[in-house]
Amino acid sequence: MIDWTGMRDFLAVAEDGSLSAASKKLCVSQPTVGRRIAQLEKRLGTPLFIRTPKGLNLTDTGELILDHARRMEEEAHAVERLVTGQEVSLSGTVRISTVEAIGAEWLVQNMLPFRALYPDITLEVHIDSSTVDLLRGEADIAIRLLRPGQADLISKKIAVLASGMYASREYLDRKGTPASIDDLPGHDFVLPSLKLIEDIQSLVRIPIDHHSNTVFRSNSFIALLNATRYGYGIGVHTPLYAQYCPDLVRLLPEVTVIEMDVFMVMHPDLRRSARIRAVWEFLSDLFKRNRALLAGEA
Repeated sequence: MIDWTGMRDFLAVAEDGSLSAASKKLCVSQPTVGRRIAQLEKRLGTPLFIRTPKGLNLTDTGELILDHARRMEEEAHAVERLVTGQEVSLSGTVRISTVEAIGAEWLVQNMLPFRALYPDITLEVHIDSSTVDLLRGEADIAIRLLRPGQADLISKKIAVLASGMYASREYLDRKGTPASIDDLPGHDFVLPSLKLIEDIQSLVRIPIDHHSNTVFRSNSFIALLNATRYGYGIGVHTPLYAQYCPDLVRLLPEVTVIEMDVFMVMHPDLRRSARIRAVWEFLSDLFKRNRALLAGEA
């Protein structure tokens, strides 16, 4: 019989195009992935990849078995979810996937009481701007800023995350405090990278990017916050971060620059798992109690 481990490695290499990328995804060494692929090719009696200057390409045989490997992966994940869904023990690891704007500090701080309630549950928080695939078991619970597109997942809107304008006291002493939106063109701005702005353009209420003097950009919310704190210019931030920075001043409090819905998502097979359900319910209550803060109203 074909070893699933070898097929899993084959699928990772086929999708990522190299042994090094596949080894990072699988959390094993590159030589290990290469050895398993070689063993699979020996068992099948035919090569599955062709080496090219740009990476590894599938042979005709590799193309033929690719869809079968994907179905094997789907079934393997289905078995894992069914087993996990039957677990009644309040112990083990629960993987939460979320974005930096929520998970880097605010979520970490506010999940601390969960440790006292469930000391045997390990929380594993993945900070990632890309959407994880819950059907492939990349996380147990995802906190997303976009409505999930897969209908076979449990999805719950838990909050609205609003962002406003902030500046350091030092910057305002130096450049003055804008009294209205009309004063903004005369100021320096700290803004997300163009790619990030493009991704959320439909959620931006005030297109300041087109009218401002942008002096600093980053794809990291933490870097943007620090640039605002150090006086580069006016930044657009969520109150989840700004509340930890007493040197920042909220400008035009009535103005919301970006507003995003927050969703919590998981696979329905996992809702019977005691430890995952405990995390889900704690998170639901946490976001419910902090809705005013997330919406910029507190």
